[in-house]
Amino acid sequence: MVANRWRNQEELFIDRSPTHFAKVLDYLRDGASFALPKDDDARQALRKEAEFYNIPDLAKMCCYEFKVLDKVQWKDNNVIEAYWKFLVRHLFNPSDKKTCMACMCTVNGYVGPTTTASYSMGRSVSPSDYDNWVLLKHHTRTMKGIVAQVFEQCCRVKYSSALELHLPKSALRLSR
Repeated sequence: MVANRWRNQEELFIDRSPTHFAKVLDYLRDGASFALPKDDDARQALRKEAEFYNIPDLAKMCCYEFKVLDKVQWKDNNVIEAYWKFLVRHLFNPSDKKTCMACMCTVNGYVGPTTTASYSMGRSVSPSDYDNWVLLKHHTRTMKGIVAQVFEQCCRVKYSSALELHLPKSALRLSR
């Protein structure tokens, strides 16, 4: 749990908010009877703390397992910032089959990083195209869809606009 570079020190200063530290300690004391927070935001914050303290079992426990027909939306602004240009590329070339980096499936509707070799010779997207589509970035905050298929790392999500996307689970959260 503590990196080797810190092991020989008597004290260890951790510059983190103490908000979830008690929960982390509870898990370390007795993981078998540990109860996760019911609130999704609190569970995700605890997951981030578990990742910081390098406790992968707790981090995995905090991840929600999506099911078919769950209503979902994009997780937060950081995720939208990371993915909206991939979404624009998909909208320019919707029939392109791409290889998902998470599950290694070749699928239509994949939105996310991929190898350049998996792009077909469809219309390329220029920086000015992104400028014209910047409103899409704002719209993705309100986009809600329904999980149509669940993979180990990803989900296929159908949106009301007949848009169907293959997205990593880490980019999604349950819709409120």
